[in-house]
Amino acid sequence: MVLILDEIQTGLGRTGKLLAEEHEGIQSDLTVIGKALSGGFYPVSAVLSTEAVLGVLNPGQHGSTFGGNPYRIKNTILSKDEDGFTNP
Repeated sequence: MVLILDEIQTGLGRTGKLLAEEHEGIQSDLTVIGKALSGGFYPVSAVLSTEAVLGVLNPGQHGSTFGGNPYRIKNTILSKDEDGFTNP
């Protein structure tokens, strides 16, 4: 059994911790994050997981609408401060 958590609305510091699952001491096998990841400037999302879960996928078996766009990824990285949170 795999525990998958959707942190699109609650992740990245919106509840006072980096991920809402930290409030309950939960460690998911796969967590989906987004929205605040780019500071609201670009539609970008990410999947956080273990190698045991994501390791079953090979290149080309997983995709996303905005995945693999170097411009968006560079701007997402630039929008973060030294703690990994979005600079307004």
